[in-house]
Amino acid sequence: MFKKTTVILLINLMLSATFLFAKETVFKHPQPGQPFETRWEWAISQANSIGGNSSFWIGFSLERLMDERSFLWSSNGTFYFSNRVFNSENPSLNEIIYGETTVDQVLSEEEQLRREAQHALDEIKGIHKPPKKVMKEIAVLFQYAAGAQVASDVKQITICNVEFPVALEKKPLFWIGNRNPGETIPYLQGIYNDVKSSRLKEEIITAIGMHNQPELVIPILEKALSSDEPIPVREEAVCWLGEQHHPRALEILIRAAKNDRSRDVRREAVESIGSSEVEGATAALIKIARSERDPDIRQEAVESLGHQGTPEAIAALKKIAFEDRSSDIQQEAVSAIAQQQNTESFAFLKQVLATHKDVDVRQEAVSMFVEQPVENLPKLLENIVFEDRDEDVQQEALQVLADISGQNTAAKLIHVYQTHPNSGIRQEAIEYLTEIAAGKAIAALDNTIDSETNLRIKLEALETLADLEDDAAISRLIEISKTHSDRRVRKAAIELLGDSDDPRAHSALIEIVQKR
Repeated sequence: MFKKTTVILLINLMLSATFLFAKETVFKHPQPGQPFETRWEWAISQANSIGGNSSFWIGFSLERLMDERSFLWSSNGTFYFSNRVFNSENPSLNEIIYGETTVDQVLSEEEQLRREAQHALDEIKGIHKPPKKVMKEIAVLFQYAAGAQVASDVKQITICNVEFPVALEKKPLFWIGNRNPGETIPYLQGIYNDVKSSRLKEEIITAIGMHNQPELVIPILEKALSSDEPIPVREEAVCWLGEQHHPRALEILIRAAKNDRSRDVRREAVESIGSSEVEGATAALIKIARSERDPDIRQEAVESLGHQGTPEAIAALKKIAFEDRSSDIQQEAVSAIAQQQNTESFAFLKQVLATHKDVDVRQEAVSMFVEQPVENLPKLLENIVFEDRDEDVQQEALQVLADISGQNTAAKLIHVYQTHPNSGIRQEAIEYLTEIAAGKAIAALDNTIDSETNLRIKLEALETLADLEDDAAISRLIEISKTHSDRRVRKAAIELLGDSDDPRAHSALIEIVQKR
């Protein structure tokens, strides 16, 4: 299919639409209505006619239904997604090819950030506006080395929205126009069959899968999935089957999730079922989560149910959280429900904390409180630290409390280590104070060093004081080394001064040595 290169006189190249933009050279095919294969052969022919040692690009575009605020681009086979276009010294493909400037490029960086901040505020307030779906133009760029003869000589593939800035590295771009999926998909399949690199096969699978033509795309992806290709290639096929949102694709994914020879492919199939918008996808995930033998696959199904977040999915997750035979799966279900971050998820976490029999699951529920819409979270956590029936849950609540910034948090940690009946909890509270504002912590630690009767806790407070990166802390440590009534505490303070890089510590040690 790719053994013939059409020869066209250089003059035809000059008659095509050719221009420079920001030092990027673009040659447009003069007859975009010609067959796709002919246009590709034209590009290779003209690149070789120019001569030289420069590599070159061949590009075309396809249309894809996407969220209005969503953009994508690839780098070395890895895809990245963003909700805005970043400013760059490089021009966008819109500018290079069409001479057009996108809306986001007109906006200043500050205005883009303001709009993003407003969107984040809306999310915090619970204003969830359904994303508007629009058709977007996606560019597919194939890079070739100088002297390439056929399409399968490709060295690298880049895929991105045309709004994104690109670095063509001063290499000429041969733009063969946009797309007729009935031509581009079979042609890309031919390149896929001819290339040897699994990385390139993955990228071509992506280019095929991005077409909104499931009747053409699904048979190709199914064939790749059932082939002997390396696992990453088959995983990529599974990924894009999930993006087809088609009943036939769902059937293939369900079969792969159950029977594929690779656990990685099975796991990817479950994740793709979770992204499918086809009726029956949620029911399939629930069945996998409940009946699959492999716990890793069941865990993936539970996680995917959380991403779906439908009433059907949440109801199933609640049952799994209490009834599943595996504690790990129960914990995953609790986490998946917590991801909803609403009043219902918070109420469920409190139910788990109050009634669940598994301490690990209850710990998971506590760890998720920080992501919930909770009023006075520090007070709630403090109550758990003092009142819960399990020490492990108390410790989890203490850790979450310590991770929350603010003076109120510091005060509650201080209250914990001053009054908690469990010395282990008190000791942990002291350790967490190293992450709290130093001023208030120093006073509290100082009080513990002076008045605590438990030597182990007293010494832990001393060590925490030494760890604080604060001038007042090192001054107090020096004073303790000289004046504390307990010789064991003075000795520990001296040892800690020896570990310090502060010149004042060195001077204090010299003074102690010289004292008679």
